[in-house]
Amino acid sequence: MTKFFLILLLGCSLFASESFKETRYIYSIDKEIHYEGEITFAQDSIKIEYTKPTHQIIDYSSEDENAQKKYFYLIVKSIHDDNQVLLNDFFSESADGNATMLLPKELLGDFIKKVRFKKDKNSLEFLQIYMKNDDWIKIETLR
Repeated sequence: MTKFFLILLLGCSLFASESFKETRYIYSIDKEIHYEGEITFAQDSIKIEYTKPTHQIIDYSSEDENAQKKYFYLIVKSIHDDNQVLLNDFFSESADGNATMLLPKELLGDFIKKVRFKKDKNSLEFLQIYMKNDDWIKIETLR
């Protein structure tokens, strides 16, 4: 019986969702767009369910054919899982005040200027991705 509860608890924690708000800045039209939703981390995928301004579900995985979705998955999953090996393969890391700054190496540098994030213990406070085209995305977890 104890094993059953441990497996159930582990399963719930692997697929637990977190509430977040997201701000996207689109440089070409000089406009911010605000979203809210839930993000769920599975072993090989991330599911984002937007609830505001409209309902939409987007799945991300390492097998995605869309390069930008694949890289978004790589960044978010690596930061969430504290996968320093993968982060160091694709980024150089430095401190930026009380946050962490990631500067992309080679391939990711074609799309991304930098990534900035802050974690409090194991919980992500915010993640901001700055794109080469001057767009940016900021995700903040809600507690």
